[in-house]
Amino acid sequence: MQKFLLTLVVLTLWILYPTSSIEAKAETYTITPNSDTYNGNFMRASTYNKYTKHYYLIRSYLEQLEETGGGTLVFEKGTYTVSNVLFVPSNVTIKLQDGAKIVNGNETGTSKSDADKSIFQFIRPSFGKEEGVYGEYNGETNISIIGSGTATIDLNFEKKYWHYCWP
Repeated sequence: MQKFLLTLVVLTLWILYPTSSIEAKAETYTITPNSDTYNGNFMRASTYNKYTKHYYLIRSYLEQLEETGGGTLVFEKGTYTVSNVLFVPSNVTIKLQDGAKIVNGNETGTSKSDADKSIFQFIRPSFGKEEGVYGEYNGETNISIIGSGTATIDLNFEKKYWHYCWP
């Protein structure tokens, strides 16, 4: 009789609360070029300045998305100049709205770090700066970068270097 009642309770709960309603809802964050970092993170960093502002803005949200298991980061119209590489964790969608432009910056405004040549690396932020991590784990999955309209990602290569990329 106890097994029957337990089964009845479990079935009732399953009907009332299907698994899809129990699953955690992925967060969606929307930023503009003038947004503050997530919870004000990094804004007091010694390397936070006009050249690194967008890097720290985007980084703060990518780190939050890693912490919560994924979600969506929406870039509203405007230019985001990124001076350092951004690490993208699993289960993240980056959406660039019409008119959003991510540009690889060539200055950091600090002697503590040089500007990077790339914008994104698909590795979780918590692994990004560790030594010897590459090839030592299974990598990231379920990452999307989606643009609409005139959305642009510009690596900002100078034409004099194009011959290294294309014949």
